Amino acid sequence: MLPSETLATIFEYTTEDASMPLWGMDHLHFHNPWRALLLSHVSFRWRSIARNNQMLWRDLYPLQTRFAVFCSELAPTVDFQVILDFHSPVAIYEGSDGYKRLPQTRKDMNLWGYTEAFRFIYENASRISTLLIFGSHKLMHIFLATPFPALTTHIFDFNLWPSDQVSLFGGCAPKLQNAMWTCWPLPHPSSAVPWSNLKSLHFPSLNDAEPTGEYLLHVLRLNPDLETLKVRVPSINWIPDSLPLSKLRRAHFTVNNIKEWSSFYQALSRIPQIRDLTIDIRGLTPMPALCSDLKEQGSVIPLLTAADNCSIESIEWIASVYPPLVHEGISVCCWNDERGTRFQLNLYPLRDLKHPEKPAREPCILFSNMTTVTRLKFVDCPSFLFTIPQLTSITILDLQDTQYLKNLEMWIYAIPVDTFPSLTAIILPKDLSEWRWEYDHRILERLVPNSPKPEIVVAGEDMPKDVRGKLEQFCNEYGVHWRFEGLK
Repeated sequence: MLPSETLATIFEYTTEDASMPLWGMDHLHFHNPWRALLLSHVSFRWRSIARNNQMLWRDLYPLQTRFAVFCSELAPTVDFQVILDFHSPVAIYEGSDGYKRLPQTRKDMNLWGYTEAFRFIYENASRISTLLIFGSHKLMHIFLATPFPALTTHIFDFNLWPSDQVSLFGGCAPKLQNAMWTCWPLPHPSSAVPWSNLKSLHFPSLNDAEPTGEYLLHVLRLNPDLETLKVRVPSINWIPDSLPLSKLRRAHFTVNNIKEWSSFYQALSRIPQIRDLTIDIRGLTPMPALCSDLKEQGSVIPLLTAADNCSIESIEWIASVYPPLVHEGISVCCWNDERGTRFQLNLYPLRDLKHPEKPAREPCILFSNMTTVTRLKFVDCPSFLFTIPQLTSITILDLQDTQYLKNLEMWIYAIPVDTFPSLTAIILPKDLSEWRWEYDHRILERLVPNSPKPEIVVAGEDMPKDVRGKLEQFCNEYGVHWRFEGLK
């Protein structure tokens, strides 16, 4: 028989529901109380172990008020994590006949008893450490203006901020360290928003009007110890070294052009300790100017030179004009898991003046700084062609998740044949179908003869018989070895 302590650990593992590793939310872990309830019905011993483990019951869903009250009584000495999801169709309510059922219509959803749910939050505000809200309701002011003395994290994904007149948390959330606000409008600073001395802050990035420069400057100066920041950078003339965010480790900045980023970067006092940086440039950008500007930023280059992995992906951005204009771009991400560093650049190359329907064919000299990258991964290859310098450090070309193979084939044949002179392995996908092999075959014909006999690795453990025969024939012809991934 397993010891009770071991079973308690197993229960925590099996009821773990989700976690949020991004944007300073590493500390958040959730346990599904419905799974805990099922475990408690297996036997008397399991019931005793489950009910005595308060971590299994601390995550509350007030829209299921009776169950939330039940769980809170089983977690009398720990802080609560409260989740309000107005979008979820699976919340369960108990009808007047005593049977639990799923809501079928908006009329049924009114039976949930929003007032009771909000009153439950109001009455337990002093014990809530995490508050997650997805969607909105006109009665949320019942608890939003209440002081939350134990609150450390809030994630608000409202449809619409209920009221500019609401003083968020009554201006009192002294332990608040992590704030995520993904909707607009942003609350007015005069509403006593308790965003000060935060460790992580996440603002919306899809609205060009918010935050304003004055608003962002005001908030950032209240939070000099920020370690994580995601925000759209407004277009203003930033004063150099005006934002001493010396503890910033992870950041995601959305800007309209490279000049806006450069100005903001100068205001950040060089962010010397940055470990994870994403720059999302929404405006059409000339590649040479961008690369030249980044090379002058001292804290960015170390992220490139330290990387041993790199991925390339095609991205799209729909401009807010009528009719909607779709811009195709490229996302380059490089990282080093061992050192814990990462740099991602999303950009939309300037169009070719002679062929405005296509981006310009400009060299991506950013790769010249990635001198230690050994693995290059293609996710979605863009339709436009970009040139890169010879990459002697690349030994693994990972094509197992590559989409738009026709684009990749065009790019492979457009770059110099000696771009990858050190390849030792090329990874192909596990779903190596007949149509895909036709593209992979032509790509291999270009790469293999110009590399020191790289090994062909197929992700997975099987493939269609006819494709396998063609792969073996290719390998015999070029004198290279192939194997399934994981098999030596």
